[in-house]
Amino acid sequence: MSTTASSRYVRRFGLGAMAAAGAMVLAAPTASAAEARLTMSSDNGTYSVWSTYSLTVTADPAMQGTATFCTTVDRITTCYKPIQSSNGIATMQWTPSKQGTYEIEAKYVYAAPDGPNGSYGLRARATIRVYCPGHQGQSWNCPRP
Repeated sequence: MSTTASSRYVRRFGLGAMAAAGAMVLAAPTASAAEARLTMSSDNGTYSVWSTYSLTVTADPAMQGTATFCTTVDRITTCYKPIQSSNGIATMQWTPSKQGTYEIEAKYVYAAPDGPNGSYGLRARATIRVYCPGHQGQSWNCPRP
């Protein structure tokens, strides 16, 4: 802010408003640069009904938090019990029970130790196609083996 502009700002809004505006910038959480990555185990890049896969969310930088995994297939969303992270990593085992296109979302909630009080959330998403075992790319009913 130039001297003239800052003088106008002080006259228009008062010195307290100028100090508050500066304080808002200083109080912004530094953890806002954090991100989450979702990774999944697979069968050589494919996914089959009734097989078990690991879903992992990793917070970068590593910070303690809680992860919740949700899957959506055919407009039905299922969210699983929240998992405490260990060193910024949370993993759960998942077994798809029907074929289709799945939207998988990991939500990671943490408290920023170097920012203002409160919780912050990270999200990571992926889309995968799950097939019946032995019938990749074809539409079949998938009876449980």
